[in-house]
Amino acid sequence: MSPTDLCQLPPEPAGGCCDPQTAPAAVPLSIENPAGLSAIGYRIGTFTSFRRTMLDRVTGAGGVATSPPVPAPFANWHEGADGDYQTIFIELWAYLTDILTFYQERIANEAYIGTATQSDSSRLLAQLVDYRPSRAREQPAWSRSLSQQTGSSRFLRDSGWPAGLSPD
Repeated sequence: MSPTDLCQLPPEPAGGCCDPQTAPAAVPLSIENPAGLSAIGYRIGTFTSFRRTMLDRVTGAGGVATSPPVPAPFANWHEGADGDYQTIFIELWAYLTDILTFYQERIANEAYIGTATQSDSSRLLAQLVDYRPSRAREQPAWSRSLSQQTGSSRFLRDSGWPAGLSPD
């Protein structure tokens, strides 16, 4: 065996089996909501996941199939370069998509009576089935009228009402 045989590397394997695995995209995230939750989780991503996905995809973007082939304009670009407006632009888009997915989740929660948090949403959802809620009354006003009818506030004190609610 000669010394030159030891320095030769074996031939590269055929493409496919040993190619580096591409990481799965960070967005969109799968949405799973089991029954019984107090709120719907409907966000498909966050600022960080949107930013990472866009930064990962920008280096391969832009290649146009022409004759002769034109290389991708961002093939040699890397994030973090000084004065990098492209990263700032991507971060602004990630910020915008984060806000949009937040409001999308809020709208999804307000669309169901079990997860609605706004009184207007609950009222509008109830109107869809012709439910007309009665007007709410304040409890201290009811207790004042009761004590005026009976002429005594002893009933209120004996029933455990706080002294501040007593009409005396």
